[in-house]
Amino acid sequence: MDIQKILQLIPNSVSGDGKTFVAILKKALGELVEEIKLLNTNSGQVANVTLAEINRLVDNVRFNDIRVVWSIESTEDYAKAEIWYKTAASEWQKDGEAEGQNNEYILQNVEKGQTYTIKVAAVNSKGVVSNLDDAPTAAIQIVGASYIPAAPTQFVLTWDNNGALWQWKADDDGNRIDFFELRLDENPGVWDNKCLGRTRELYSRANPGTRAGTAYLYVRNIFGEYSQPATHQFNKAKPAKPVAPVVTGVIDGVTIKMASLPQSCTGYKLHIIITKTDGTQTEGYFDSVNDEYTYSVVDGSISVRYAFVDTIGEGEWSDEVSAKVKDLIVDTDNIKPDAVTEQQIVDGAVSTRKLQNSTITLTGKRAIAGGAALLNEEGLTIADTSGGAVQFNSAGASYKDAQGNVYMAARRILVGTASNGAKVKFAHAWGSVPVVLCSPRSMELSASSYSIVCKAKDVTTEGFTVECYSATIDGSVTSTGSVTFICIDTNSGYTIEN
Repeated sequence: MDIQKILQLIPNSVSGDGKTFVAILKKALGELVEEIKLLNTNSGQVANVTLAEINRLVDNVRFNDIRVVWSIESTEDYAKAEIWYKTAASEWQKDGEAEGQNNEYILQNVEKGQTYTIKVAAVNSKGVVSNLDDAPTAAIQIVGASYIPAAPTQFVLTWDNNGALWQWKADDDGNRIDFFELRLDENPGVWDNKCLGRTRELYSRANPGTRAGTAYLYVRNIFGEYSQPATHQFNKAKPAKPVAPVVTGVIDGVTIKMASLPQSCTGYKLHIIITKTDGTQTEGYFDSVNDEYTYSVVDGSISVRYAFVDTIGEGEWSDEVSAKVKDLIVDTDNIKPDAVTEQQIVDGAVSTRKLQNSTITLTGKRAIAGGAALLNEEGLTIADTSGGAVQFNSAGASYKDAQGNVYMAARRILVGTASNGAKVKFAHAWGSVPVVLCSPRSMELSASSYSIVCKAKDVTTEGFTVECYSATIDGSVTSTGSVTFICIDTNSGYTIEN
């Protein structure tokens, strides 16, 4: 019974025998004393406070909480509990309450790295809180949430004509993978020459740059944490030793023929040493993607060896081949006059492989033909499908019909735009005065416009002046415009008959 109800038991006035009133008053006062004693009595304490860190992930944001648990079996008149906490940098503060017989509470959003001390104070049915100084406590250091990704699996390396191909599998783990990092050491996150690359794909074309070693593949999640590595030991042999090269002579040089390129190789590396007749030597290394390599040399001797090259580097070197240059090439020093006649030169006798920087003189009936093109001493002639042709020579371009008649010729053509009154000056003087055609490009006409003038005047080998305007019937200019002009240096012949 609470105090208000006790006071309501006492009569408001005394009537009749006073003994009855005294008895009622004594009883009420006794109950009042007991109620006051109960109000001044603290609730018993809870026991066995334990703490555990729990972690949450909300929209890829990590949160840390503390689960607080206690026992209430030995706590008299337990109604609820208050949960208090502090850190090294703060005083005690109340976080919340656990209502009813609930003996568990979650302290949310605690900070990683901090140590939290937590106490649980019991509250009785009268709302009296147990002695806070004596309330049981427990402490915990927050480690923080960790979502270390699993290491990749099925990590392999194969080789093809494009080089290294690394492949692997991975557990996506809720789409929290940021990227994969491929390395030649165990230092993930360091961007140096040991890092072969980073990718979000399940493969990489990274060149390891070495033939043997151990590769390490890491997964990094969106929180910057790395997995344990998947490892792969690799050992790629050098390309095999090729057969010796074959050296043959061409005009003013030699051609070096090498073996066909094996699979997974990308080209050739040549080592060439030239020893001149005076004893001096020059040497160099040269790259080629073709199995033939032409080297310009006219004197002394040549020594050649080569190796296949893959994406890592060159392989084993071939045996070296040496020869005197004069024994290989054909040049003007060892050809007697008239030693070779036209009748001795058959179709296909001279191929592009045997031609270097020399000049072929085409005189008389000598010509080079191919497809629609014919190159001879008259120039380059390109035949068209109608039987006519276009011929290019020192006179410019000549257009011929099927009978060989020239119907148009032009040495030079210039196209441009200019406005009324502009003086067009050629970059260099022309050999003859050109024909200039002008076509209106833009012009505004009015109701009073009677005529349009669009022409070039004062045409010389140096240039011309543009006229582009509209005029009234009396010749007054109403508006001006711009033209597109075409200058042609033509030597076409024609006649005009009346």
